Amino acid sequence: MSVEIFYQTLASVPPGHFTSYGRVADLCGVHVRQVLAWLRAVPEGSTLPWFRILNSQCRISDHAGAARQYRLLAAEGLLPDRLGRFPKELYWPPLLS
Repeated sequence: MSVEIFYQTLASVPPGHFTSYGRVADLCGVHVRQVLAWLRAVPEGSTLPWFRILNSQCRISDHAGAARQYRLLAAEGLLPDRLGRFPKELYWPPLLS
């Protein structure tokens, strides 16, 4: 799988929604570690919405850009609950019941 598929998948996450590292890995047909490597390589100044990817608990992972990620999500109206979890109804693509 190529990084272009990853970029297309990442660009498909609509504003005001989020997805998980694992879901992106599934959509791209790669291991989650590959998604992490591709995220680290997103060019500075890119308009790709890297910040819309959260961990499997619907939270922002602990990393150097976490505060910036929170600000970017908040600017789109995405706010976590008191436990730091973002609303599952805004998960993309929607989870099947």
